[in-house]
Amino acid sequence: MSFNFSKTFAIIILQNFLWSLTVNISGIISDFETQGPIDNANVFIKNQDIGTITNQDGYFLLPIEKANQTEIILNISVIGYKEKEILVDLIDELGGLDREIDLGIVFMNKKPIELDALEIHSHKNESAQISDILITGSDLNQNLKGNIATTLSNYPNIGMNSFGS
Repeated sequence: MSFNFSKTFAIIILQNFLWSLTVNISGIISDFETQGPIDNANVFIKNQDIGTITNQDGYFLLPIEKANQTEIILNISVIGYKEKEILVDLIDELGGLDREIDLGIVFMNKKPIELDALEIHSHKNESAQISDILITGSDLNQNLKGNIATTLSNYPNIGMNSFGS
């Protein structure tokens, strides 16, 4: 009798190790207005590092290894839509762990993206010119004294710097 008890106990213990506690949560994320699939939506468990994204058909499969909770909060978020939280019960009707949970189609409502106002200004780039002096060719010929630098230095508001001799 002791042998049967030990054998039964060993089978029960091994069964827990062999039978993993993986729960698969799946579903399709769709736009409420267009009924079309939403790809690249983030699907993750709140306050945990477990998540996935939807494919081009809006489908996701989220495996949860060694599930030791009775329920989780599943977050679904995507840019341009309101974030959604779904309470998922991991226990089936018989009180055991439900290994396959299909959420069906989950509809997301659009949410406009609000940005701060942006102001754009255009300014004409003005030169920092000090003064305008008009020297005609005849004025230059009449007042030509040696070279052009010497001649121009005789006009008001024109300064000349000479480099070299």
